[in-house]
Amino acid sequence: MKEHDRQNSGRNALAGKAWIFRANVGSGWTGQECKLPNGDLLLKKPRRFNTGLPKGFSDTFGFRVVEIRPDMVGTKVAQFVAIEWKDAKGKASDQQSKFLDVVKSNGGLSGICRTDEDALELING
Repeated sequence: MKEHDRQNSGRNALAGKAWIFRANVGSGWTGQECKLPNGDLLLKKPRRFNTGLPKGFSDTFGFRVVEIRPDMVGTKVAQFVAIEWKDAKGKASDQQSKFLDVVKSNGGLSGICRTDEDALELING
């Protein structure tokens, strides 16, 4: 299964248990636009730019709702979730591992998932 398919399958498996979104990134060009008579677009003084999230940010992210402390019974809070998807042999980069550690050390849920079952286990604690 391709990583993109794995992410979609995992997000579907978590439906109703957590709100999980795909983190999209990309790059493009910006500059002074000049439209040509044939409909083409010409960029003068083009500059490349990157969009999206910082290096190491997980493939998918979101939150699950949890109830906390006896004095807050009935109050729901969102707990941040970060999932890095890998195939059977895939390994997280140093930046990805650091991001997962930061999420965990700040009270969020994070981990590497290879299957829908891994994702469900992460969400269910």
